[in-house]
Amino acid sequence: MANLIDIVKELIPNMQIGLSCDYVSLPDADDFTYRCTPKENLNTNSCTNSTYWVFDCMDIDFNGLTGVVVNVSRNNYFDVKIGTELNETEGTVIFQLLPPSFFHGTVPMANVEIKDDSCIPPICYLWEIFTSQYQNQFSSIEFIGQRVRLFFLNNYSQDDHLTEDHYTRCIYPMEQMALYFVEVLRQSNKIESEFSKSEKFDLINRVKIGNYKGINGNDKGLFNKNLSGVELVLNIPVVKESSCSC
Repeated sequence: MANLIDIVKELIPNMQIGLSCDYVSLPDADDFTYRCTPKENLNTNSCTNSTYWVFDCMDIDFNGLTGVVVNVSRNNYFDVKIGTELNETEGTVIFQLLPPSFFHGTVPMANVEIKDDSCIPPICYLWEIFTSQYQNQFSSIEFIGQRVRLFFLNNYSQDDHLTEDHYTRCIYPMEQMALYFVEVLRQSNKIESEFSKSEKFDLINRVKIGNYKGINGNDKGLFNKNLSGVELVLNIPVVKESSCSC
C-alpha cells in the first residue's frame, strides 16, 4: 500500500537543479563580483530565466570556487561574489541548487532535528495531520491526501528586522521552491497526473512561522530556529500500485 509520506520524501531529492547561467564581470564592483543570468534548467533541458530559490547571502559554488550571493533580481539575474578574479570576464557557469532538507512528524518531534546545528535550511516540513480519502475499487486512484500541508522554510538573520528582509531572503525564494515541488510532484508516476494537473492549491506566506494571532502576528515560533517561508496546501491523488497477475 502506498504511503504518502514516503512518496514526498522520495521526491525531494528530485528537486535538485543544475542551473546553467551566463556570467559577466561587474567592473564597477569593489570586489570580484559576477552577474549571472539563468538560461537553462539542465534537469528538464528547458530554457529558463528563473532564479528559483537563490537568495541573498546564500553560499554557492562558482566553478569550484566559494561564492556568496550578494544581490538577486527575481527571475532576471543574481550577483555572486567570489574570492579571486577569473581569467575570463564572461562565460558560462553551472550552479547546483540543492533540494531542501525534509522533515515530518509532530512539531515537537520534528523540532528535535530542525533545531540541531547540523540542520542547514532551507527545509521542507510535512505536517502529518491530513486525511486520506480512499476511492472506490474501480478508480485508478487509491486515495487522495486531502489538504496536505508542506512548509518550505529558510532561516532569517537577527538583523532582518523589516518585512521586506523576510520576503527577499525567505518568502520569494521559498515560494519558487514550493512551486517547483508541485512540478516535480506532478511528474511522478505515483501521482494521478490528470487529476493533479487540474487540481488547485494554496500558497500562504509565513513570516516568522509560528502560532498566528491575527493582526499581531506570531506569538511563538513553531520551531527553535529563525524561519520564514511559505505553506503549500494541496490535495495529492496517489495511484493504486499495480498488482501482480499470478
